[in-house]
Amino acid sequence: MNRFSALAARLAHTLVLIGSIVVAFVLQAAAAQAQPTWTLTFSPSTIGVNGTSVATFTITNGSGTPVTSLAFTDNLTAGLAIASTPNASTTCPVDQGGGPYASLSAPAGGSTIAFSDGALPGGSSCTVTLNITGTAAGSFTDTTGALTSSAGNSGTASATLTVDSTRLSFSKTIVPDTVSLNGTSTMTYTIENPTSTVVSSIAFNETLPSGVQIASPANAVTDCTAGTLTATAGGSSISLGGAFFTAAGSCTVTVDIQGAAAGSY
Repeated sequence: MNRFSALAARLAHTLVLIGSIVVAFVLQAAAAQAQPTWTLTFSPSTIGVNGTSVATFTITNGSGTPVTSLAFTDNLTAGLAIASTPNASTTCPVDQGGGPYASLSAPAGGSTIAFSDGALPGGSSCTVTLNITGTAAGSFTDTTGALTSSAGNSGTASATLTVDSTRLSFSKTIVPDTVSLNGTSTMTYTIENPTSTVVSSIAFNETLPSGVQIASPANAVTDCTAGTLTATAGGSSISLGGAFFTAAGSCTVTVDIQGAAAGSY
């Protein structure tokens, strides 16, 4: 009887040890799942030299637990740079104080994007966006530094931007980029043809975000050959159609816009 009791005790002890190991593995798996995931995309993924693409970092917290201290740094690979008009913004909430959004640094013409002091509730996501330009032809894979947070290290994100030397480049600047309510800025679109070939049927259109409108007067002007420019004062739609290049060169479209409501657009 004592021998059976000892065997039962040893078996119970073994089961307890196995249970502890299983629990430890489950806890480790849960901790790994709690780390945020993130991605990087370029849109469009192919541009001309000096053209502009929008880089979007999307951070997702798939767990039910809030995550704090979100941070990452992206040192852009040679051949890519932050555009002259970065339009950098984030929807990620600030970790604590000074809100409402996390800290984001993306200096015009620079090569380092720095994000810090971010937070995310459980089951939510947020984005960081900015304009990137290609300074040389080639295919460039941008690999970020690691995304870190209170949940640990989420690793790096990467995406490839192709800069085509034969493609038209298209960029936009807004000067000044900060105005008072109903203040006016000049928006300039620049189209460049890097080749000596004839390029026809050049067209674009943009719908301004709510809170921004075409100024009155619009002072809409283009030097693009045969281009038809439409920009109605008080409206939100700007379009160019029918322009062409007969050789390498560039042309511009300028339109005055105004902020009809306070905010960052």
